[in-house]
Amino acid sequence: MFTYNSISETLDSKHFEDPEKKKKKLLLSTNTFADLKTQLPNEAKYKNFVLPTYFSSWLNIKKSVTALTGVTRKGMKGLLEIMHIELKGRHHSGIDDVKNIVEITKWLLKKGHVIKNEDASTNRIGAT
Repeated sequence: MFTYNSISETLDSKHFEDPEKKKKKLLLSTNTFADLKTQLPNEAKYKNFVLPTYFSSWLNIKKSVTALTGVTRKGMKGLLEIMHIELKGRHHSGIDDVKNIVEITKWLLKKGHVIKNEDASTNRIGAT
């Protein structure tokens, strides 16, 4: 079972930030800004823990799909419909959402979309 602490320890041990080059080696991806901009910082505050800096920016995969296709859809299912990909598992189930975001990311990369850190949204609230 994965917990915040086990994932955080793994990410910290991999040194995903390169302070010498001031570049991030990790870009978290989500289907909506609410997950990392609002939900996680609120939970961190409620549970009294500090979020590492890699939680302060993320890629909203929906924006990448819109940039590539010119089509805007709401929700994970709508994004997957653009790509003719079937929804895996149950929507809003953490691991199933991850699997679907991975499929969307793979589709974007196969279509030649370049994902850059500059495309990321940022939120300094709750991260140090």
